[in-house]
Amino acid sequence: PTQNYFKPGMKLEAVDRKNPYLICPATIGEVRGDKIFITFDGWRGAFDYWCQYDSRDIFPVGWCQLTNHSLQPPGNCC
Repeated sequence: PTQNYFKPGMKLEAVDRKNPYLICPATIGEVRGDKIFITFDGWRGAFDYWCQYDSRDIFPVGWCQLTNHSLQPPGNCC
């Protein structure tokens, strides 16, 4: 897309940059211009990161199922 359509609260699947072979459920925490803040569902903030809205590290919900890639379960952090 030519512009950032993400809004806080939207769900997606995102690469865990500390363990790049893992893709996890995530939520858009904040949007600033062309950047989005990825928060991993059920995990503490140490894994969260900012990226461009068109990053290759983010995928729509259902991408892992469609491509037969393993999707990690959400964490259980309170």
